Amino acid sequence: MSWELRFYRRVGQSPLIREEVTPVFSRLPRFEQQELEPTPGEFRARYVYLNPISGVTFRFDFVEPDEEPEGEDPGMVDFPYELTGLTMTVEYPSPPEAAQEAAPIAVEICQMLDLLVQPPQMDQLEPRKPDAAALIESYLSWCGAIDEVIVHLKKRKRQHLSVGCVAVAAAMAIFLYMFLTGRG
Repeated sequence: MSWELRFYRRVGQSPLIREEVTPVFSRLPRFEQQELEPTPGEFRARYVYLNPISGVTFRFDFVEPDEEPEGEDPGMVDFPYELTGLTMTVEYPSPPEAAQEAAPIAVEICQMLDLLVQPPQMDQLEPRKPDAAALIESYLSWCGAIDEVIVHLKKRKRQHLSVGCVAVAAAMAIFLYMFLTGRG
């Protein structure tokens, strides 16, 4: 499970390419590039952030198609943005410090590459310039919702186990009654 941040460009801007992305991550501290196994027709790279002091880690993945698909519509009239091949991922569970370190970096990358963001977990209709505080709040809110679901599932599991134990005890009582009364 992970919190993902998607990056967009406005329709009409040039597509995001590796010649733009790779130099940005090579200038940022604590990032290590890992080239991933390419699938036919695309370039794939992962940029992993690791802070050895705090232990915080998160990643950016970039997928670049070798060619633009022919006949592809550049965007919709009511949604004049194009999804780039760049995403930022913070795995669950990560401490709040992960979001506190990741959000300012996402803002910086957006400024350097002229990108907009849209966290899929937010009720945000269209991409916009990133705000570090809003991104941190989005991550913390998402983690809180996940934590609530986990607590609920654990509670339900305990309830189901209790019901199961009662059912087994009742079956054993019936069996003993039938055995002792000679009806079984």
